[in-house]
Amino acid sequence: RKLTEGCQSVDICGPPAGENMNCIFQCISSACFDEIYAPEPLEDGEIDLKRERLFVKCTKRQEYEKYKRKRMKDLPQ
Repeated sequence: RKLTEGCQSVDICGPPAGENMNCIFQCISSACFDEIYAPEPLEDGEIDLKRERLFVKCTKRQEYEKYKRKRMKDLPQ
């Protein structure tokens, strides 16, 4: 949610909220956007809950991988 608000609040995707979800999803994670939405982008105002769940899962996986890398880096050797 914070990432979505950040992408809407800066002048990246701009208002109106919810009408340019392709831009917002790409702002949140270009890798997950390319995997989930790039083959068939959303139309303005379209809601696709199945792909949205896949996108959220993808971003969580990315965050977890980032956390694991940081943790491995911070471990004493």
